[in-house]
Amino acid sequence: MKQLARHRDFRLLFAGHVTSLFGDRALFVVLGIWALELTGSTGAGGIAFGCLAVAGFLAPVAGVIADRFPRRHVLIGNDLATGVVVLALLFVNDSGDVWIIYAVALIYGFSQQVGAAARSGLVAGMLPDELLAQANGVLESARSGIRIAAPVAGAGLYVLSGGGLVAIVDAVTFVLSAVALSFVRAPDIARAKRGRVRTSELIAGFRHFFTTPVLRAILPAVVFGAGGVGLAEVIPFAVVHDGLHRRGAFLGVLGAFHGAGAIAGGLGAGKFIGRVGEVRSLALALALGAGGMASYAFATVPSALLASLLFGCCLAGVIVSWTTLIQRSTPADMLGRAAAAGEALASMPYVAAIGVGSALVTIVDFRALTIIAAAGFALASIYLVRAPVLRASARAHAEAVAPP
Repeated sequence: MKQLARHRDFRLLFAGHVTSLFGDRALFVVLGIWALELTGSTGAGGIAFGCLAVAGFLAPVAGVIADRFPRRHVLIGNDLATGVVVLALLFVNDSGDVWIIYAVALIYGFSQQVGAAARSGLVAGMLPDELLAQANGVLESARSGIRIAAPVAGAGLYVLSGGGLVAIVDAVTFVLSAVALSFVRAPDIARAKRGRVRTSELIAGFRHFFTTPVLRAILPAVVFGAGGVGLAEVIPFAVVHDGLHRRGAFLGVLGAFHGAGAIAGGLGAGKFIGRVGEVRSLALALALGAGGMASYAFATVPSALLASLLFGCCLAGVIVSWTTLIQRSTPADMLGRAAAAGEALASMPYVAAIGVGSALVTIVDFRALTIIAAAGFALASIYLVRAPVLRASARAHAEAVAPP
């Protein structure tokens, strides 16, 4: 961790990312609240969040952008352009302007995809291999902490001064991030000399996953894990309402424990990967997810708090392990498309599980869903430990880090 703290370029990237991320999370919650208040429709708020999520289907395009141009330039341009787009919210006055909120949310979602793809490639290029896991862990822990504080700050600013002020604050954070990135002097890719985008270029990241043995072998566990995460977005609502018989505000308490677990999980995964490798770290994270899901079934306050804590650790551990494995298994000129493909492959079962869980939770006892989700996590963890190609990968890592 001390080596990472002394790395000038990573410190600059981290400072810029955390600053803009605070603005992101503050604005995200405001988009839904704003649309709801303008129209009086809860569906309108859902559409705003849906526009953010729909942009995930454009991840392959984001990956191509991140691989065609120097990634630092992509991040700076992405920050400045998104900052300008956000200011369009200053023209929202009544229900007839709600389309501006939707348009900004859609562009914002795509901007997030571009930023994630370019950032993953830039981090992999600026740091030695042994610091990658720690860097990903620190970034994920920061994201988890900001997810707790920033929405509260955004909602508070909205209540005091309206959505326009939140948009201005968010735009300023993008400018600050771009300034920090302008001082980064890390190794980067050169601009690629290519013509129009071809289908083969768009699907190159997916093809890389299915032709790289360790990435192809790990996909079933990622699918099960992402599906479990999707169910975990729905189950706590039923636990609080039907199991604990408490008001919805208690979800905030569970969210705080989830965030604390994610912070610990991100930092812990960064260190754990250095000792046992990404595969075993991912297996442990999924096992924690199984324990968290099973704890929800007891429907007591202590078990629900423990479940949220364990699941936060699980989610951060999965993200850090998955991201680091992709970076270490991908050529530098394809890192953007690989990161985008990894995001898309994990998002599909995640979104599907949210939809299925939302339908089932109204007709099936939530305890049954928690057991199903726990079993999915456990099976994914066991698969990672038992699959031959993944066992070989874990052995290779153990040999690499063993003292001479």
